[in-house]
Amino acid sequence: TRLNKALQESSLSDPLTGLRNRRFVFEEISRDFDVIRRKNSDEQAGVDRAGLADLVFMMIDLDNFKPINDTYGHAAGDQMLLEVRDVLLSTCRRSDYVVRWGGDEFVVIAKQTDPGECEALAERIRSRIAQHNFVLPEGQIVRTTCSIGFSAYPLFRASSDESSLDQIIGVADALMYEAKKQRNAWAGMFAANEASTSFAVAETSVDPTSVLFRARRAGMLSVHQPDEGESRFAKTEAG
Repeated sequence: TRLNKALQESSLSDPLTGLRNRRFVFEEISRDFDVIRRKNSDEQAGVDRAGLADLVFMMIDLDNFKPINDTYGHAAGDQMLLEVRDVLLSTCRRSDYVVRWGGDEFVVIAKQTDPGECEALAERIRSRIAQHNFVLPEGQIVRTTCSIGFSAYPLFRASSDESSLDQIIGVADALMYEAKKQRNAWAGMFAANEASTSFAVAETSVDPTSVLFRARRAGMLSVHQPDEGESRFAKTEAG
């Protein structure tokens, strides 16, 4: 019925921003995850998987949200989150999912993305948030930055990848904290290529800390921070 559909839609959406929520990721995206896993298994068996659409999980966290909440109040914080939503929706492709993960964290899930495209998307998001003038309800204009971490599924092309959705998101989250060491930065990791097959793991569990350590040693971790000069937290009054 229409009511049931409306209730289901509501349960998968964030009430403030109208974006998809965490529940949506675990209920709906897990289906895409299963399709990719099956195709990945087919490749190990020698079946062509040229049509495979990899998933990239991008965790985005605002660097200075708490000071804005503390200084201007929660209504101002909510307005800022709505503007972050608009920046993300205008920056991402229509086929990408933009999700409010909770608090001041957002997730972008991209399909059919190669490393260069994903790095370019991360840089566009980082740059546009850093350059955006956020207009608060009482007319104040504030600036902030974000830290971004992203990882791709499958992580390990050299062997059958049994990574779970939780684990891939955990890796993206750990990479976000790697970027957070510098702030206004992004850090990303992609699947092992033929030159780094030693990175592939035999065990089915994926510990994010171990993955990051091994990725760094294998040269698979890319971290980017812009030149100094882009404001981390600046405020001006609207004239």
